[in-house]
Amino acid sequence: MPDNKDREIYCRRLGHQVMLSYCTHEGMDLPCRLIFSCWESRIPLREYLLEFYTEEQLILIDEPPASKLSSIVELAQMAKKGREDQHSGYSDIGRCEMAFSADLESVGECPYYLNNQALPPAGTRVIINLGARVCIQSEDGVLLGYLPAIYNYLVMCISSGYMYSGTIASASFAPHVAVRVDIAPVRDNME
Repeated sequence: MPDNKDREIYCRRLGHQVMLSYCTHEGMDLPCRLIFSCWESRIPLREYLLEFYTEEQLILIDEPPASKLSSIVELAQMAKKGREDQHSGYSDIGRCEMAFSADLESVGECPYYLNNQALPPAGTRVIINLGARVCIQSEDGVLLGYLPAIYNYLVMCISSGYMYSGTIASASFAPHVAVRVDIAPVRDNME
């Protein structure tokens, strides 16, 4: 791979500079849908991406995104379903009692990775803690990464007395630094 893969370019979706490593994992399971239009003239992109993705996966990113109208209709349907769920007894408190798996954010910028230049092995025990964001720490309190914003409801859960722990499900360096955790409420503290 040429050296210019570490070069930053302006991202027209985000409005600031990004490196190729961000674009290759922007969609978590797939690269950003604009990666070819942004990077193909700079590096042999398809060859590079085929190191991490199948040809079928790369074809998926060439599909046009849903129209704004269909996205709005889908969001409205989800909101309506959410209201119906609330009336049927589903609430944030119900979510507090649910286990989940999540990919951590900013792993490469957190103390565990920076201090060890390594990722925690699968099976490592972790806990959730609150800081500026909902964060995942090792049992000895070292920050591993942050949960995505979709899990911000956990702030309410933790302030209501829930505690959470879990394990590292997987960790990898390719195509980017990634850590996935499995988290569950600690049953001892729940009534």
